[in-house]
Amino acid sequence: MIRLQQLGLQVHTDDYGNVVAFLDGENAAGEPLVLCGHMDTVDVVENGQDEIVVNVGEEKITSDGQTIIGADNKDSVAAILEMVEIIIEKKLKHRPLELVFTREEEAISVGAKKFNFSLLTGKECVISDMSQAYGKVVRSAPYCIQVDVQFEGKECHAKEPEKGVNAFVAACEFVTLLSATEIEASVRMNIAAGIGGVKDFSSKSDISIESISKANRNTVPGMGNVFIQLRGLVNEHGDKTVEQIQEVSQKVAEKFGCKVVVNVNKLADCYVLDEQGNLMLKIFDVFRAQGVEPSYFDSNGGSDANIFNNMGIETAVISSAHRNNHQVTEYVIIEDLVKLADFYLRLVTKVD
Repeated sequence: MIRLQQLGLQVHTDDYGNVVAFLDGENAAGEPLVLCGHMDTVDVVENGQDEIVVNVGEEKITSDGQTIIGADNKDSVAAILEMVEIIIEKKLKHRPLELVFTREEEAISVGAKKFNFSLLTGKECVISDMSQAYGKVVRSAPYCIQVDVQFEGKECHAKEPEKGVNAFVAACEFVTLLSATEIEASVRMNIAAGIGGVKDFSSKSDISIESISKANRNTVPGMGNVFIQLRGLVNEHGDKTVEQIQEVSQKVAEKFGCKVVVNVNKLADCYVLDEQGNLMLKIFDVFRAQGVEPSYFDSNGGSDANIFNNMGIETAVISSAHRNNHQVTEYVIIEDLVKLADFYLRLVTKVD
């Protein structure tokens, strides 16, 4: 934020701590362009080391192998700042810029979800946040829905099972029936985990397989939880699958005489970009001007672009300079970092 102010940009912070900066002035022309990066990184350390030791080699930037380097997404932030410095120093004509730096992208785009979009006027956005070969452009990214299903039965002593309602058995039957349910072909459903047992015990933070086996063998479990994740590229199909999950769970609850609670958390909607759209064509033109042949990439994960696209701002994600993100083996390819700054410069100075 300080560096942006030093460069003379108008800088604001929204109520959640996201930063937005504006560069217009006498050299600005054309439609505003939004560039976005995220300020947070994952917290990955080894041996309790918190300080990041940076090693700059001839071709790569790495840590000392004990921590991440934080290049996801600092490489893009650095490239954006370098581009801005060049524009200001050389007084280049450019599109009006709206620079957004979000918080907590790694926590499933929490900052973007809470961002004050009324601060923006631009309808096109580029985000560099993908650990793929330079020149990749995300064409689509899925929605992500978390569904937690909890069956609540009646606990009793294992010697008198007829006095209880085994919620874990109900949860197991639910999984069996759900697995046999025909869902839309576009939906990727992952039944990620199931747990059952005594309610008070299950709320403890130090659960282990051994402790569960010792605590639960003598009790008919009054609780059964199933955790599900849905992904896909048709929002309506995801919503339909949620309804099917609710119907199957209710059917099982009625059969066993227990209660069921279904909690649904939609983390992000999907998006599919038009390959012949104005923004995509501009991006491909810039890559080719750099001597790079671009290609599309259909992502299995989300980013801030999911939020921006569904807020009416056409947003494309391009590959970054970092590799092995979220690991202590993470590194930055220096050549790609230079190319990324040049990409931004070419894109923003391409005034229609």
